[in-house]
Formats: sequence, C-alpha cells, structure tokens
Amino acid sequence: MIQKILPNSDTKLRILKAIYQNPEINYSKLVKESKTSPNIVLKYVNELVKNNILIEKRLGGKKKTHIRLFKPNFLALGIDIFSFVELEEKDKFLKKYEKLAPIISQIWELLAATKARFCLIYGSFARLAADKDSDFDLWLVGNIDSIIKHRIREIFSTFYGEYTMTIENEKQFLRKMNDSIHQNIIKDHIIIYGEKEFVKLLR
Repeated sequence: MIQKILPNSDTKLRILKAIYQNPEINYSKLVKESKTSPNIVLKYVNELVKNNILIEKRLGGKKKTHIRLFKPNFLALGIDIFSFVELEEKDKFLKKYEKLAPIISQIWELLAATKARFCLIYGSFARLAADKDSDFDLWLVGNIDSIIKHRIREIFSTFYGEYTMTIENEKQFLRKMNDSIHQNIIKDHIIIYGEKEFVKLLR
C-alpha cells in the first residue's frame, strides 16, 4: 500500500505539487497542471483518496459525478507526503543557487536547537527568479530570542547581497494568514527549516 502513495517518481511529485498549490483543483485542471496522462493521474489520485491523503469533493447530479475536486488532507500520513513536496522544492532551489547552500545549512543547524517552528524564503529567490540585485527575503516563525537573531546576522555576513529578516511567533502568523502578504508567502516560498511544522499550520 505505502509504495502506491509515496511520491517516489517525478510524475507523482508533479501531481502532488499541483494539488498542494491549488487546493480543490478539479481533475481536468490537475491533468493539465501536472503535465501527466489522464490515466496516470486518475490511478494515483484514487489511491491517495483511498488512503486519506486527499480529501475529495464530488459535484454533479444524484446519479452521476460531473466534477471531482481534490485538496490535501493535512493529517497523519498526509503531513509526511506533502512535506516531500516542500523538500523537492528546496532541492530545486539549492541546485539553482548552489552558493547559498552553506548559508542554508548553517541556518538549519542553528534553528534545530531552538523553538523555531519553521523558516522560509520568499520573494524572487523563492520564485527562482533572483538576479545579482535581488534581496534575500527570510521569514522565521517561532519563539526567537536576540541571540539567535544575532547569530543569523553573522551567518549572512558572508552573503554577497542585501537580505531582510522578518520574525513572527506562531500566533501572529496564524492571525495574519489571510492577509495579502501572508497569502503570497504561502503561495510562493521555499521552506529551509521545519517542512512538517509548516504543513501542519496549513490545517
């Protein structure tokens, strides 16, 4: 069973990513967004629904379903499955911006010993569209003290450009999740620490 739902191929990852980034996506749009054959999409989403990784809504008449809508189920195994999508996006980011790998690694190691929930990159770097003049935008959620802030600034002393760092606690992030800034961050981001915690908050 587990092998059928794991995102162990590029095709499955494309399907999961399309659903993750477009909650309540319909079947025909899912085929288009994932650039995958209808039969493969159908087979995989049926397995995901069967195993409670996806929540499905069926629209239509009493006897026939006309539209199937899919959204992530951020519970239990679903958290792990959709964390794979975040890890894949982080991998793409590091392949494009190899020079940033030491900075990302140091931030991860630093936050692992703190009460940080998650840390993400947003803006042009997250869209993989940064150039030499782009700022590096960091968003950190958790209980972060002044010592950690200082150490992050020290890590960025080797960065070749400008950077911004925004810090919120979990309650602040949740309270503002529906404003335009946070919605843009949720849509376009790269998680560099705490993939599972981020996915949990999306519930």
